[in-house]
Amino acid sequence: MKKFIIFRTDRLGDFLIITNIIQAIKKKYKDSHITLVGSPYNKKIINSYKTIDKVITHDKNNSLHKKISIFINIIK
Repeated sequence: MKKFIIFRTDRLGDFLIITNIIQAIKKKYKDSHITLVGSPYNKKIINSYKTIDKVITHDKNNSLHKKISIFINIIK
């Protein structure tokens, strides 16, 4: 199984631009696992996409401890 991590920690429009790429990945690699690291602004809409298997929320205002915790979660 192929695993992909996509970072879109900016605004909604920037996430929407890459949705076609995410769909193309899922179409080509049907058994792939896609993790998207996104901003809190995008969380609600990202969760509605069935092609995304896991969503990790990254807030640039998080403490260093929280950022390290998110990083560890990503590399698992």
